[in-house]
Order: sequence, then structure tokens, then C-alpha cells
Amino acid sequence: MIGQWCGAYTGTNQGYTIINIEEVKNTTHAALYFFEDSVDTPGLVCWITLNKELKSQVVEHSVLFPINPQTFLVEENKLSFLFEYNKYHPDYKFPNKIKIKLDFIDDNLNLEVESDLDHKVVAKLENKISSSGSKVKASTMSWREFKDYVSDVDYRNVVFRGQEDIWPLRTSFNRNQRYDVLNYVLRDIPMLYGKLSGTTQHLFNLNNDIENGAFYSLLQHHGYPTPLLDWTYSPYVAAFFAFRNLTSSIVGSGEIGRRVRIFIFDFKTWCNSYAQYKNIGDCRFHVSVGEFLPINNLRALPQQALTTYTNVYDIEGYIINLGKDAGIDFLKAIDIPVSEYYAAIKDLSLMGVTSSTLFPGIDGVCEEMKKFNFPHT
Repeated sequence: MIGQWCGAYTGTNQGYTIINIEEVKNTTHAALYFFEDSVDTPGLVCWITLNKELKSQVVEHSVLFPINPQTFLVEENKLSFLFEYNKYHPDYKFPNKIKIKLDFIDDNLNLEVESDLDHKVVAKLENKISSSGSKVKASTMSWREFKDYVSDVDYRNVVFRGQEDIWPLRTSFNRNQRYDVLNYVLRDIPMLYGKLSGTTQHLFNLNNDIENGAFYSLLQHHGYPTPLLDWTYSPYVAAFFAFRNLTSSIVGSGEIGRRVRIFIFDFKTWCNSYAQYKNIGDCRFHVSVGEFLPINNLRALPQQALTTYTNVYDIEGYIINLGKDAGIDFLKAIDIPVSEYYAAIKDLSLMGVTSSTLFPGIDGVCEEMKKFNFPHT
């Protein structure tokens, strides 16, 4: 039941639906999004509570919000929005109540929705959560081969991300079993903003896209789960993060087949091929790119950071499928055996890519000196 369910719906209306189901404090919440195929018609979003023990259940709900067809943001002031919308579309009616039937059958969700406007739609949805590994076909290289490879990379046209294992691309938001980004934007962010405003030198204006992104980036760099993925323009910074947390026991044992992974994302071509949405609360599926201002964030500049933000759980599948349609290989990966750890760390240290340079301050210096003076940890 838990996860991100997606698919087309048909009936009196046609369109696409997304259902994000997550468990928060022992309560199962579901966010339902409906996007009409009809151009300039508002979508609909609502939040309901489910019983995780029941495979089949019916919910009637009347707290419904329109999704603006121009901005694709939820309109919390429903009456004001509909008043203005009806000036140009006088025949349009927004439902006051819907009846939702959900049947969870194996890996599918059969959905039926009826409204008080006599609209009825049905859909068979697929859960995008998969226990399988990465979908990206990686090339395995030695550290020396990796250095030779990246020496020919077109700097600042691609970005890199290092991970200590061959895990798929996942945001920390999703890794912590949260799936509904809009609920996060409307609930978590105001709470964090209130807590942090007294601790930052800069008072962030969250209504400004640039400062809003900078606030999310600040959260990300200080360990709070976000729907962001950190990338870097430097392949060597990415390599540092790939090798950073490997313990001496992992390196020493040379776990057979154990590799770190460095992703390469052709973000320039991606941005030129697909619309990039400035607002993290945009309800459409998207993977957008942002280079946020490093406000109160001393780590962003030395890490040569660039960020993607998304409401998509299966990031790899989303990028790969669009790439197949366009005939473009947007995403690549290179795997390096953990046995290359010492050669890599030595080179990175000589390059000045260390904990103390990437994490300015006491924490970074202590991390670097710990590895130097306690090499067996």
C-alpha cells in the first residue's frame, strides 16, 4: 500500500492520477492528485486517511482543493480561485464531494472515483516503489581509468554524484519513507522555518523562488531530509563523497564485488529538453535543476554544488524513460571497486579535496584529522 501510485484514468473525464501513500506516526495518509487531459481545466488534490490493514476500502471526502492549470500549484483559497476562474469559464463546476474506492491487488491499485457532479473515473495504477536496485547500466573502472575518463568531460555541462554503494538515485525525503512532497511543503517547511529563523543570520523569504530554494538547500546540507539531490560540477568532489564513509574493515576485506558509484547527469541537455519548474511545490511530475544561492551555507561553494529537486520516487526510471523517447542518454554511472580507496583518497588529498575544505569549520577539520590519526576506524 505504501508508495507512489501512478497511471491514467478514463471515464466521464480523462487524465493522469498520482497517489502518494505514506505512514506518519502510525497513521496512513494518502494524497490524491488528478490532472485533466483537457487543457486549462483545474486539477484536484485531496488528502485522506486509510486503514493499512484493509486491501479494499471506500472513502467519502469533501475537503477538496483545485490545482491551478497555469501554475500547477494547489489553490488553498479555493473560493477565491474558483470565483476568478469562473469569470472566464462560467460553465465550469468544481466538485464538493467525491467517493473513492481503492482495491489493492498485488502490485496494482484499482481506483474508482465518483463525484457529486456525476463524474466517474476508473484507473489501474502501478506502484513506482521497487525493491530492485539501480536501473542505470554502469561501467566499472579503476581509479586511474576514472581519472582518464573525466579528464575529457565537458566541464559544467554535466554534473556528478558520488554514492558509497550501487544504490539507485533516491532523495533523502524518499529514503525516509515519505512520498508526498506537497504535504512536506505545506507542513514541514513552515515548522522548520519557524524553528530556524532565529538561528540564521539571514531571514529567508520563502515566497521568493531563489531564497526558497536556498532554504531547502540549507536544510539538505545540515541533514534534514528533503526532496533534493546534491550534485557537483567536480568529478573529484563526487568521488570524495563516494569513498568518504567507507570503513577500514570494508576496504581491508575488499568485499568481493563491492563498488562505489559515481553518477553522471547531462543536466544541460536535460534542461534544454524538458521544462524546469521553479517551485518545489509544483504538482506535476518533474525533475528540475537549481543552482541555489549559498545563503548561510558555507559548504555549497567548495562543493561546487548543483541541485535537482523532484516529487518523483523513481528518479532513474523517469529520466531513463524520457531519454529513450528522446534518443538521449541523460544518465550514466561509473562503478569503482572499494579496493581503490587508498589510491583515490591519496590523490584527492593532494588535490585539496578533503573534509576540511568541503566542510569549512570545526566538524570538517576534525573529520579529516580523525581519518589521518585513526586510520583503522
